[in-house]
Amino acid sequence: LDGWNLVVVADVKTPKDWHLDAPGVHFLSQVRFCLGFRITTLLPENSYTRKNVGYLYAIQMGAKWIYDTDDDNKPFGKDSSCKLFNPYRFFGHPVMWPRGFPLEHLKGHSNGKGRLRLCRSIRTPAVQQGLVHKDPDVDAIYRLLYADKKTGLNESFSKLASPIVLSSGTYSPWNSQNTLFHRSAFFTLFLPISVAFRVTDIWRSYFSQKLLHLIGERIAFYPPNAIQNRNAHDYLSDFKQEKQLYESSGRLVEYLDSWRCFSSNIAECAIKLAENDLRAIG
Repeated sequence: LDGWNLVVVADVKTPKDWHLDAPGVHFLSQVRFCLGFRITTLLPENSYTRKNVGYLYAIQMGAKWIYDTDDDNKPFGKDSSCKLFNPYRFFGHPVMWPRGFPLEHLKGHSNGKGRLRLCRSIRTPAVQQGLVHKDPDVDAIYRLLYADKKTGLNESFSKLASPIVLSSGTYSPWNSQNTLFHRSAFFTLFLPISVAFRVTDIWRSYFSQKLLHLIGERIAFYPPNAIQNRNAHDYLSDFKQEKQLYESSGRLVEYLDSWRCFSSNIAECAIKLAENDLRAIG
């Protein structure tokens, strides 16, 4: 439970060797049950009311909220696909995806119309990606399936769709081909040098989004304002270079969404995130 502490209250039927070694877990075993609370002498064994000790413990530890649940319940929140946005779908191509979009979330993914809001005014996004006509940035899998071997793709997007600004906690890959950076986002321009050419700008886009969220900035996608006549590429070579995208994009989004920075200095956060990401995704 991201951002929560879990308090587990034992009873006589709880195995004596039961434990859960995880951050934020507080296990009140039979030995720890009393904790100085007078109510414990009134609580019978094998009783649902022993949860009272858990409430008191949480209050004593400074809880602001208490979520009451049982051991046979499993809370669920938004799944990973709800954290992702596919700009190509929004601008008129429901079966196309941008390079770096986690493949495991393609099937059944929708941008969720219920989450869209019409904004009459909004702060200028710090990063602005314009879509491109003809040969947009897709991964090698899409090209192998749909592109002409000689002429590539010949696609067009809706010019009538409005720009879309992503809220904090929503992620979408964006590339280095038609992207505008405000100076407030200059610190996110660095392209990682430890990954393949077909990976570096996508990894940058995901890292950047997390860092921009931390300082209250946003990214946006705009209707097409450029055309790409793509240079000749070997699709199979691209496929090999993109292997890390296929394998790790989803895992990276999960990691970034749960990652927290405890410094008020964004430069320190950027360094820490870079160091941690190297360990998280290899």
